[in-house]
Amino acid sequence: MQLTAAGTISGVVRDLAAGQGAGARVTYVRRGAQNDVVAMTGTRKDGTFRLAPLKPGAYDITAHAPGGQCAVLHGVLVQAGQESGGHVLNLVPGARLRVRYAGSEGYLSYSILCDGVVIASDIVQAGHHSGVIAPAGHVVVKATWSPKASDTRELDIGVGETKEVVFGEL
Repeated sequence: MQLTAAGTISGVVRDLAAGQGAGARVTYVRRGAQNDVVAMTGTRKDGTFRLAPLKPGAYDITAHAPGGQCAVLHGVLVQAGQESGGHVLNLVPGARLRVRYAGSEGYLSYSILCDGVVIASDIVQAGHHSGVIAPAGHVVVKATWSPKASDTRELDIGVGETKEVVFGEL
């Protein structure tokens, strides 16, 4: 068995309108990770974040701020035993996307992709919904529910707009 040293990503989430660091939820996924595994953390009050320990590879990072802003950073390279630092995610106004599961039982699992990057994922109980802030533009929502049901929806969403996608309708 061979162990690989982990790497680190660090940086800051910035609110361009305020001209300073901003508190945000940071999600990250390693490209090529099986099942699009998304991990999440938060920034410090000054907007700084540190993601560790990470397997070597390229990561896509997304920041979501409480005020409906978001940022995406593609292809941040992590090398074994090293820190990839100084990354800046500049928040811009986003759009709101609500995913509803209209099924009568069980759960729906979904992922939202922007430019081929998983920016959010969640699980929704039958009869409920989940919301996320997404970058404006073209997004893809992939969902699975019940033992064998799945669907993919593509939509365009504008800054400040709210759209709902419903799965499991009869």
